Amino acid sequence: MTEAAVITSLNNLTLTNASVNGTAPPTELPAELDSTVPHRQLLNFQTQTTPFGLTNVTAEESTEIQDETSTEELVHPDDAGVVMSGNYVINKCGPAGGNSRAQHLADLLPHIWSTLQKTIYEVDNKGVSSVFGYYAFFKTTENQAAVSDIYQKIANGTLLDVGTPGSGLYYPQFLCINKGDPEVIGAYNFCQGSSGHRPIAYHSTQTNLVALCDEFWRLAPVPSHAYCPTTTTYGVVSPNSPWLQYTRSGAIIHELTEMYLNEKANVSLIPETYLVADAVALTASSAILNPSNFAFFYSAIKAGCTSWPKAPKASLTHDGLRF
Repeated sequence: MTEAAVITSLNNLTLTNASVNGTAPPTELPAELDSTVPHRQLLNFQTQTTPFGLTNVTAEESTEIQDETSTEELVHPDDAGVVMSGNYVINKCGPAGGNSRAQHLADLLPHIWSTLQKTIYEVDNKGVSSVFGYYAFFKTTENQAAVSDIYQKIANGTLLDVGTPGSGLYYPQFLCINKGDPEVIGAYNFCQGSSGHRPIAYHSTQTNLVALCDEFWRLAPVPSHAYCPTTTTYGVVSPNSPWLQYTRSGAIIHELTEMYLNEKANVSLIPETYLVADAVALTASSAILNPSNFAFFYSAIKAGCTSWPKAPKASLTHDGLRF
């Protein structure tokens, strides 16, 4: 299945007609978002190679996520299986309640929001001194405002201006890719992957859509400390793997970062870097354009990972003044 066919199948989907400030957003994606628009996928790795297993989560974390009721009100805007949690649309994932994928996702979103508050605090108040790796992933204080802005947009579910001027704003939307659904057959075939590699999720560039493949549901909801890499005395992060962001919450942060970075057509993202040591090695200007860096830093805070390269201390002159 070609990328064009996948994009076409996603761009033909409609949005919920719930209103925003009394004005209904457009019911269809803009015509400009045609088959020429690229998409970017998350973590195209063989899932059987993870050292932690696909359902590795501590008993405490598992109970916390499964037992706590979402603080967001779940509603059904229509009869098409659409659920809303805050500003986030959950589409084609089943009804609210019970053991549906929609309910699992709706229950996870408040936990993501909670960790995002801690993440935003670390960015705004600690910056390069954060023990969770801000310096490793974003390098400079000059990046703080841009990094915080992306995390704030994800936390708020900021509506997206992805259409033609004046066409309205769009809710960020999660879309479950289901076998046998004629509306997403191209996307389903793409999710099956090739050569043993199956995508977890992907974002269709300059749209409000995050497609969730079957592999997404095989991941642990959140990272545990076992996912944390270590840093040697020489500043080398090991192992150089994707596993810290290889969770449902990490995938969501990754894809929503990509969505908000891609909101404007004039933003050109670098070729994506998925492995943690490679992400740490990026320059400051590249780091803020790489979704994995945002997912890694968020996941480091959630998992409590503190072994990262540290910001160098300022040198002193002979009279004690800093350079």
